[in-house]
Amino acid sequence: KRVAAFCGIGSPESFFSSLAELGCELVMRKSFSDHKVYSEDDLYELEKAFSHSGAFLLLTTEKDLIKIPAEFIEKTHLTALTIEVRMTSGEEAFLSLFD
Repeated sequence: KRVAAFCGIGSPESFFSSLAELGCELVMRKSFSDHKVYSEDDLYELEKAFSHSGAFLLLTTEKDLIKIPAEFIEKTHLTALTIEVRMTSGEEAFLSLFD
């Protein structure tokens, strides 16, 4: 699917690479500084770029999604890539650190 994506994280290329690895065709990508506080102007520009991109979906990170007003999320159908961490080995040793 054609996807538009944006983020305000320390390593934006890792986010964009993850989307590409999942099979997304990135037709728009925008990175902001880490810990970005999104202004109305930022959101307007994102909405405009998304609508002109021909993308099927607008994606961001979970970290960024919580900073976006609900009205913008509803209007653009913005969603976030969910990342889950799974331990493939050493889980017991790791958890013992918390005992």
